[in-house]
Amino acid sequence: MKAKISVLIFTVVFLLSMVQLVIAHNLATSGEEVRLLETQISLLEKENNKLSAEINQMASLARIAGEAEKLGLTKATHVLRLTPEIPVAMNR
Repeated sequence: MKAKISVLIFTVVFLLSMVQLVIAHNLATSGEEVRLLETQISLLEKENNKLSAEINQMASLARIAGEAEKLGLTKATHVLRLTPEIPVAMNR
């Protein structure tokens, strides 16, 4: 009887140790995955900030005016605005 109880206790302790080992392994693996994801997030945030700055620079009015000047575009000297007094199309 004592031998059966001793074997049962040993088996329970062994199984609980194995469960603890599996849980610890899963936590370690999950922690590594979280660390990798946080690293990716950090890199993507840096790239996003860099691209946002590039967008702001490319969309600046001074740069656009410079590009227009390089292309030979000039400011309009005469602007024609259509009003109801100026017919756009003929009625039939």
